[in-house]
Amino acid sequence: MITDALCWVPPQNKPVGDDITNCRKFLRATMTSLPRLRVILALGKIAHDSTIRVLQLTQREFPFRHGGRYAAVDNERPVDIVSSYYCSRYNINTKRLTVEMFDSIFQTISQILRESRDTSVASHDSLGSSSREQFSNEANPTN
Repeated sequence: MITDALCWVPPQNKPVGDDITNCRKFLRATMTSLPRLRVILALGKIAHDSTIRVLQLTQREFPFRHGGRYAAVDNERPVDIVSSYYCSRYNINTKRLTVEMFDSIFQTISQILRESRDTSVASHDSLGSSSREQFSNEANPTN
């Protein structure tokens, strides 16, 4: 999931506290509606801070930094938060955010998803043979 935390462009493109607070419920609803959510890419400090608040974490323990990766829990499921500078024209023109920096964010996310997939395959493979046989017998009864 990619979030920028606001549902609209505020006047003069400068969000105020009420804008951010009002949009937080939509962020929570979106996260809840994604049962297989594994990674959240927060675009910018506002998105990062909103995500941290939705997850009831503290910004002191989970500060924004470009390329920051934090493990969290959302509704009893593991979720990683990866944060990036917002990909605005200003950040790109001033080289605060480069193509290489943004690309590395997606490499990090790919790695998280690969690790998550490998873990879930390993836990599936850890079923004992008797459990597999029992499942197989229940699925294909011979009687």
